[in-house]
Amino acid sequence: MISSDVPSKRTPGFPGGPMTAPREDAPERCPASASPSGPFADPHAPHDLAPAEDGLAQLRAARKKFVFMAGTYSLGVLNDHFFKQSAMMIAVAMGLAEYQGYGTVLFTLPFILFAAPAGWMADRFSKRSVIIGAKALELVAMIVGAIGIYATCWPLIFTMLFLMAAQSALFSPALNGSIPELYPAHYVTQANARLRVFVTVAILAGAALAGPVLYLQADLGAGGLKIPSPYGKGAVAIGVVAIALFGLLWSFGVPRFKAANPQAPFPSTGPLHTLQSLRAIAKDRLLGVSVLANAVVWGLANLQFLLINTLGLNQYKLGACTSYLMATELVGIAIGGMLAGRYCRGERWHRHLAAAGLVLSLGLCSFPGIASLDFQGQWYGFFPLLLIVGASGGVMIIAMESFIQIRPAPEKKGEIWASANFSVFLGVLLSGPLFNLLETGLEWRPTSSFAATALLAFLLTLFLFFALPRRTGSR
Repeated sequence: MISSDVPSKRTPGFPGGPMTAPREDAPERCPASASPSGPFADPHAPHDLAPAEDGLAQLRAARKKFVFMAGTYSLGVLNDHFFKQSAMMIAVAMGLAEYQGYGTVLFTLPFILFAAPAGWMADRFSKRSVIIGAKALELVAMIVGAIGIYATCWPLIFTMLFLMAAQSALFSPALNGSIPELYPAHYVTQANARLRVFVTVAILAGAALAGPVLYLQADLGAGGLKIPSPYGKGAVAIGVVAIALFGLLWSFGVPRFKAANPQAPFPSTGPLHTLQSLRAIAKDRLLGVSVLANAVVWGLANLQFLLINTLGLNQYKLGACTSYLMATELVGIAIGGMLAGRYCRGERWHRHLAAAGLVLSLGLCSFPGIASLDFQGQWYGFFPLLLIVGASGGVMIIAMESFIQIRPAPEKKGEIWASANFSVFLGVLLSGPLFNLLETGLEWRPTSSFAATALLAFLLTLFLFFALPRRTGSR
């Protein structure tokens, strides 16, 4: 699962100046914070923060190409969340809420197992070719998943989740590594923020449509609860295959750039190679902090999404309206991304991260208080609270992921992004068992579990406060 996307006289972006696509007539340059350090930092990073003379021309040329990149990414995200939300709602309706945790584990494993080969492919081959191949794999995965959804066959559903995760693991370094090739460095944060809007709309459409489509002509189960009918499951099955096919066709419009590192050796040690990369990343203080904190934020986000399903379906019996709770937090993430594009720039792009973490902590620990209100108060309280939680997380995600994209040297972007994905999905992987512990082990109500996550968010805030540099030029 995880994203990204853009000035004139002395308008600061990420420090170090512009980064352009690999070209035969000029070396690519990637900015770093103040003085780049570590084995993956771009040695060509300039000290001038002003964009290059051709920056505006590159920006104008990139916009049409970006539509194909954003569309390809968004269609995959739409399909992914439409399917996963449908599967999770079926599980909860059948009294199998713990399957959400199992599904999370299966979906994250490929990002851990295949991170090194995925980064190698993004650097070794044309990223466009990798993207098209990944979209073809998505179509295969969705055919398997469609059969599983219609027949309510959990082995097939879980197989699809694994295949779709493998597809995403290959797709993500190629797509996200293409953004710094397409745009000048000073625009990458804004491009990421705009892509987050595209992706959020796709997630909203997938998560919000899952309930209404799945519950078409729903049947009544035990206790008067609605359960999905074959008609609704069939509609989901047809939808995911159709979206995958359209996404594959759309991906042929993605711009082509030459391979960044055609001589890159295959990482035969797999996850061990990724661990070595992470160790090297840690030598660059700011990059290491960004990779670690980003993984924690995504782990917390996934745990929240799992809790929202049980909050809406089990604790408050909202049925299809549960998707609207998810949609609210996702809108918040998009808003946070736009705020990051505006304020998390320049040499001290990270100055707002600890504050955003504190807002996230306070928002999460407020859920039990909302639960003590009457039903109307709860209904109107959850939505603004989820919006605030999402916005604070969005600021952190977009700011850190933009830096992860543009910090490395051109020939290492795929490897670094894949290693960051490894960390992110290790955090997501841990969120699955933690959800099962809270849900079935401790039998906590979702509102109480939300408050428990506030402690993790506060520890992250303290870490960012002390780990991030306090002044320009710190590393």
